[in-house]
Amino acid sequence: MPNFVSPGVYVIEKDISEYTPTINPSVVGVVGFADKGEPNKATLITTPTQLINTFGRPNEDLPGQGIEGSLELLSGPNGTSQLWYVRAMDESATSTASEAQATVAMGSCPAVNINPPPVGEGETPLGGYGVDTDLFLRVRVTDRHGTSLFPEDSREFAILADTASTQALALRNVLGGGNTTDHIGVHWDEVGDQGSNFGDNNGCIVGAHAGDSATLTVQAFSDADMNNELTILQDVKADGTLGTAAAAQTAHGITFNNTLHYFVESLFEGAGYNQAFNPNGTITGNAVGMTAAGGPNNIFTVYQDGGILENFVVSLTPQAFIEGVVNTGSVNTSSEVIKGRLMKGSGDTGEFDATPINFIQTIANIGVGSVVENTLGDAVNPRFCGFINDGAGLIFGDSGTGNEIASLVGNAENQGGIKALLGESVPITMAIVPGITTEQVQTELVLAAETKQSFLAVLGSPLGVGNAQKAIDWHNGVSDLRGNALNSSYAAVYYPQVKVNNTFLQKDIWMDPGVYGIKQMCYTDSVSEEWFAPAGFTRGLLGKPTELEIDLTQGDRDALYSGGNAINPIVKFPQRGIAIFGQRTTQRAPTALDRVNIRRLLLAIRRTILAGTQRYVFEPNDELTWEKVRETLNPFLDNIRTRRGITQFKVICDETTNTPLRVDRNELWCKVLIKPTKTAEVIVFELNITNQSTNF
Repeated sequence: MPNFVSPGVYVIEKDISEYTPTINPSVVGVVGFADKGEPNKATLITTPTQLINTFGRPNEDLPGQGIEGSLELLSGPNGTSQLWYVRAMDESATSTASEAQATVAMGSCPAVNINPPPVGEGETPLGGYGVDTDLFLRVRVTDRHGTSLFPEDSREFAILADTASTQALALRNVLGGGNTTDHIGVHWDEVGDQGSNFGDNNGCIVGAHAGDSATLTVQAFSDADMNNELTILQDVKADGTLGTAAAAQTAHGITFNNTLHYFVESLFEGAGYNQAFNPNGTITGNAVGMTAAGGPNNIFTVYQDGGILENFVVSLTPQAFIEGVVNTGSVNTSSEVIKGRLMKGSGDTGEFDATPINFIQTIANIGVGSVVENTLGDAVNPRFCGFINDGAGLIFGDSGTGNEIASLVGNAENQGGIKALLGESVPITMAIVPGITTEQVQTELVLAAETKQSFLAVLGSPLGVGNAQKAIDWHNGVSDLRGNALNSSYAAVYYPQVKVNNTFLQKDIWMDPGVYGIKQMCYTDSVSEEWFAPAGFTRGLLGKPTELEIDLTQGDRDALYSGGNAINPIVKFPQRGIAIFGQRTTQRAPTALDRVNIRRLLLAIRRTILAGTQRYVFEPNDELTWEKVRETLNPFLDNIRTRRGITQFKVICDETTNTPLRVDRNELWCKVLIKPTKTAEVIVFELNITNQSTNF
């Protein structure tokens, strides 16, 4: 409390408006395989489009139904709006997983040197063109495919006398100094410049397009009619030397075949990054490409599924050096899809010589670069380097599912697979490994639910398990498919599998019934409360499935649901459709927790109590704090009572629960008593027939 010393009026603000927070009850955790995306980490997904963009499309070559099941859970009004997906991946040394890759070729840009003739042998150059004497140039540029890059095929430039104090400024003022979109730029030797090493007052007009067949043609004249030619032009050869001076020159670029590339890899391993051209005309996967943007800049584009996903302005200059713009690894990423490095070696076989190279030296104004160390072979030392404006699809990606069980279970070292769901930052309320019915995987999921005590593990029966008796044997652990019985209030199992149409695969598939068990829980949360039973004709009807693997009779349902058995049957009713007709947890003991709605009620109460009472940790352990705890919980529980979740409750937090021994151990105990509302699963109408003389 503050101490007031001097006279005055003071205002004290105290916040006594504590309340329990509202928590989304329909947050689903899914563990499965995928063809792309970060592995062994729970990633929040809120839409089907985001799922496909992040983890790829359904693929029947992948074990299980992780992507297919997640799409079902995210689709339609009955699904969830928050799904945490864990891409399971075997990261052992034996894994075949690999990144997809592509190479963007590099080469030299064509350049024509402007070399003013000397007065006489041994005398200094005259210079002065564009300063003291008018200079007229006709320029034509083509890309490496031979396409002219000026709409009028060639373009004329007039560098008039007295337009600048030096030749460099004169040319740059007219040609744009490398910052133009006309596909050319200028570099000139002058004091303080980085020099093309062709001699003082010599300079180059450079084409912005690199590679074979990229050309730059320049003609020089001393008159506006372009009749009087000037022999002041020299082409820059592939070895970096100058050709013979002439009035017209055509310079050619070169491609650095198998020696220098911008090497691109997918951000993570997976076949989903590989570009594919499908029979139906669609394009899937990823590609990259470069487009010249004028001067030193290129537009580096990442394509996905045939469309543009990302654009980056890059160059070989420090201002937009490509390795400073596009991430080189998977940390601090600027691209959601790729990483890249300048490399030397061949990338044509997938065995790229991944030797990083840092040799690009800045050239003023042009900003393309020159080779400092000779890595390009004998007699090749080009003056101006650039990216070649081609696209390349990513290839060689491998999803590498490896050891299926180990990938899904995860390990203590990488905390991947199912173990990724245990993190405190993953607020799931239900979890599933769709399409995987292996005993070890299902047992691990149930164990994770019991450990975290904040979500329900939802399991499906195996495809082809057989009739009701064989399904009972399977869940009781007396089957070739399972050796131990399922027995936990933190798990629920559904049977049989259901047939649905998958729009991505364009075919009907058998779907893990646990997916629809979760979907109906989400639907129940949206139309009523999470402590209502997600079953029956009100909240258990399945709209999408068209067929069941096994048609269950009344006798089958009785056997699945009674006598110590705990399987939730999915039934096809002739006039009502397909519905979930059970809500048992796998707990065998006959207590309230053998029902899904009660387990979900307890999960909801537990989550809210933990979130709403954290503020009392380290508070004084006395009657005032005990009273605050009661004041926090009573309104919350009374709200559940009015919403039909419990019939009665009582919160005890006083000296009876906080004995001197517990207080001495720095423990605060609170006992919460609740009577959960039971569901009417069996409705009986007794018909009594009386005599006519009976009065009602």
